[in-house]
Amino acid sequence: MKTPDKLQTILILCFLTGVSTVSPGCVQLPKRFPEIKTYVLDLKAGEHKPYTGTPVSIRLKPFTALPEFSDRYLIYRTTETNYESDFYNQLMTSPAAMVKEQAERWLKSSPWVRFIADTDFAASPHYVLNGKLLEFYGDYRRDSEPAAVLNLEWTVSHVRGGKTTILFQKIYSQSVPLPAISPRALVEGWGAGFGRIMADFEADFEQRLAKSSETPPAV
Repeated sequence: MKTPDKLQTILILCFLTGVSTVSPGCVQLPKRFPEIKTYVLDLKAGEHKPYTGTPVSIRLKPFTALPEFSDRYLIYRTTETNYESDFYNQLMTSPAAMVKEQAERWLKSSPWVRFIADTDFAASPHYVLNGKLLEFYGDYRRDSEPAAVLNLEWTVSHVRGGKTTILFQKIYSQSVPLPAISPRALVEGWGAGFGRIMADFEADFEQRLAKSSETPPAV
């Protein structure tokens, strides 16, 4: 039987050495780490505007992102030059993959989309859509004015008769004010901002479609 003095000595030695493996006579204290939380981008979609033209077929390519915004960790901008990643608050998938998934969800319900192809096809004229994330972070440079920042570059190409022509390319930007500095508020802000981007993109695409239908085919 260990005396109180010997037991106290053993506990002190275990604490000082910080040995992770349990030694005879040592009491192992559990280590507590912050819980890792994951979030899903939820697009705040509005109603589609009426479309009187002919629906078109599209192919949505996998989205890409700049390297600094490609990880699942939430990114916070704290100064003009400093960005911090939050390991304990993450998206369910990469930002590019999640934004692409939400874009496809929006487009499936759009009146100007006939269908979305899963693979490349050249049997009939169609449009290829590419998206690239240029910025995707929480702007915390001013504590009183937090914002969810999202910049997405859309490139739309027309494929016809084996020939590909860029129809238009444009960068869409949103900075959505947040009610508080928190991961949940940030993700909800991205969802609201992306909904606005998709509405603007849809309007631009429909305008280009109307112009292209008025242009006589090249002889």
